[in-house]
Amino acid sequence: MIRVLPDTNIIISSVFWRGNPYEVIRRGILGEYQLVISAEILDEVVDMSEIAKAYTLSL
Repeated sequence: MIRVLPDTNIIISSVFWRGNPYEVIRRGILGEYQLVISAEILDEVVDMSEIAKAYTLSL
């Protein structure tokens, strides 16, 4: 099975928009290939979500 390692931008974009990044994640979830993620990328996604939350709360 093919393994796909999406980067932080793909993961975050797939949450907010329905373009190609969304399709990459959706197709992985559907089992067309295996999504894999590293601890470093997961940490970066968490960091970015915390930054976005802090920014939103400061508005």
